[in-house]
Amino acid sequence: MIRSIIIDDEQHCVHALISDLQKHCPSIEVTDSCYSAKEGIMAIKKLSPDLVFLDVEMPWMNGFEMLEILGEVNFSIIFTTAHDEFAARAFRISAVDYLLKPIDAFDLKAAVQKVEMKMEKGSSFHHINNLLRNIRQPFAEHKIALPQREGYEFIDVSSIIYCQAEGAYTKIFITGNKTMLISRTLGMWKNYYQRKCFNGYIILL
Repeated sequence: MIRSIIIDDEQHCVHALISDLQKHCPSIEVTDSCYSAKEGIMAIKKLSPDLVFLDVEMPWMNGFEMLEILGEVNFSIIFTTAHDEFAARAFRISAVDYLLKPIDAFDLKAAVQKVEMKMEKGSSFHHINNLLRNIRQPFAEHKIALPQREGYEFIDVSSIIYCQAEGAYTKIFITGNKTMLISRTLGMWKNYYQRKCFNGYIILL
C-alpha cells in the first residue's frame, strides 16, 4: 500500500478525492486529511507519507510555499489545481504530476500509475526539486524534463534553439549541435513556450 496524505483547504474536494481513491485506486491508503498548509507540514513530519496530494492554491500559505518550508522533499507529490493556465507550464515542464479540479477518475488513475512507476525507479523526488528550482528562478534559467527511453533528461531551457515537427514526435535542436527526438507533438511545445509557430517549427524568440 502507498501511504498518502491529502492537503486541501476545500473540504468537499478532500471528501471527493477520498471517495475516488477508494473506488479507483486500491493501492492508495489515505492516512490523513489536512485543510491547511500548516496542518500538512505537521502531518508530513509525523507520518512520513509515500505520496501527498497537494492543493496549489490555499489561503495564508500555498502549496509551493509549504514545500519551501519543508525543505527536503522525500515523498512523491500529485498537485491538484483549478488553474489550468498556471499548471500547464509550471508542472509539465518539470514532468510533475498534477490533476485539474474537478478531478476526473480516469486522470486520477493515470496519475497514480505514473507515480507508482516513478517510485519504482526512485526518480519522483528529482522532478519535484526541479519544479521548485523553476519556480524560484527566471524563466531563462529553467530546466525542462525531456522524456527518454530510460526516464527523463533535464536540460536548460535557454539551450534550446528551436523545435521541429517529426510526425507525432518533436525534434529539438540544442546548442552544441545536439538534437533530441521527443515523443511529444509540436503543439505541446507551443503551449509550453508560447512562442511563434509556423511551417512545422517553433522558433524561440
